[in-house]
Amino acid sequence: MKTRFETFRDILLSQNYFKLVCGAGNKDASWVETLTFVYSMAGALGIDMAADDKVVRQAVNGLERAEKYLYDKHRTKMATRPFLTVSVGMPGDHHVRKAIIRDNCSACDACVPVCPTRAIPDNLVIIDDLCIGCGACEAACHFNAIAYSPVSHKLEILLPRLLSLGADNVELHAAVPAVDAFSDEWKAVCKSVPDNYVSLSIDRNHLSNSALLERIETARTIAGERTMIQADGVPMGGTGGELSKTLQAVACAQQINLMVHFNQLRKKKDRELMILLSGGTNARTRGLALETGVIFHGISIGTYARTQIDPFISAPDFYENDQLIENAVKAARNLVDLSVSENRNIVPI
Repeated sequence: MKTRFETFRDILLSQNYFKLVCGAGNKDASWVETLTFVYSMAGALGIDMAADDKVVRQAVNGLERAEKYLYDKHRTKMATRPFLTVSVGMPGDHHVRKAIIRDNCSACDACVPVCPTRAIPDNLVIIDDLCIGCGACEAACHFNAIAYSPVSHKLEILLPRLLSLGADNVELHAAVPAVDAFSDEWKAVCKSVPDNYVSLSIDRNHLSNSALLERIETARTIAGERTMIQADGVPMGGTGGELSKTLQAVACAQQINLMVHFNQLRKKKDRELMILLSGGTNARTRGLALETGVIFHGISIGTYARTQIDPFISAPDFYENDQLIENAVKAARNLVDLSVSENRNIVPI
């Protein structure tokens, strides 16, 4: 019988890994449960979420709820239980920050409609649990009234607890220049997950190409064949389905291809470096990557994936309405189908 690591490796090598990103900073646990419920039935084999006890518990509930729904309604089950990933970030990384509205706010409300998670209500007091630190409010503000507060954790304490609650993997967002701090944080992540993949999410906004390669080499030296690199093209930039939106996700992976796949890390073919496309990803990402010959093993989609099912899951009677559930699953499945080689986890809904 295959281990979870061996199963994960086979999924990656066959390009059948679709990961739904709920948001590293999103602590709306009931929303994460619903997203997990829908996308796990649609064939997603990865669910990425905030490193929070309640969020992990609710994600596990979402999986169990999906399994029960499939059996009760269709007498079937998922071929593979999706992998649950918790995301943590180094201090300064934009994935683990919370927006704050300063006192000089003019109350123009320009920030309210652009927030992708509805974290800014009409009273302009940001809801921390919903804020993912994406920067959309800052871009919309004309008065420099948006600031950020960092979120930090003691990984040695946090991660073992989350894994005991049902998480499978850990992803470290490390889009910061600090070299020594990165090594320490990555070692803590790897220690917490000794027998499965660990993911490093990096982008080129704060790292030069040479620094990017150095970080990958450091990660690989520590984690070995368990290393997964998430090439974050435009972090949290998946607000539309245009080809231009996903261009940088593919370009970031291509840069890693050029630096790594012809570098010493690729001399041993049995030590494949797994690469995920992320950041601005949408329904057109896989097609562009295949057309340009970019090597990748999976696709992570956040904002765009969530918007595909939002009209269904926002209904107050969602869980009591089989038609809403099945419409949501079909919409999610359409995206998963476009993002993988073969949707082997598909179920007859």
